[in-house]
Amino acid sequence: MRNHSRKHRLNNSGLTLIELIVAIAIIAIFSGVVLTYITSSSNFYRNTSSNSKVQMETQETFDKLEDMIINANRNLAYGTLDGQPIENDIKRNNHSTSNSSKIFVVSSGVD
Repeated sequence: MRNHSRKHRLNNSGLTLIELIVAIAIIAIFSGVVLTYITSSSNFYRNTSSNSKVQMETQETFDKLEDMIINANRNLAYGTLDGQPIENDIKRNNHSTSNSSKIFVVSSGVD
């Protein structure tokens, strides 16, 4: 009886083909899950980065437009040639209520 169990123990070393196939299948499933996670994370990062870049460029454009509008409003003047303020600039019956010419001036901001 002892001889039979010793012989059985000696022949039971190593992996069978079924055990090897099962181990490879488990590794393949785990690798597929990890690869899917990495791919989706990479796509999410790319989309987020792209959206962030567009938002920053849009904000910069609006800031430039705001600066241009503020600077334009600082350098506008509207008046008459004789320096009088304009009291009523609405034309009635194709006649202007003011006899002087109107001036619209845009200065460079230096003067």
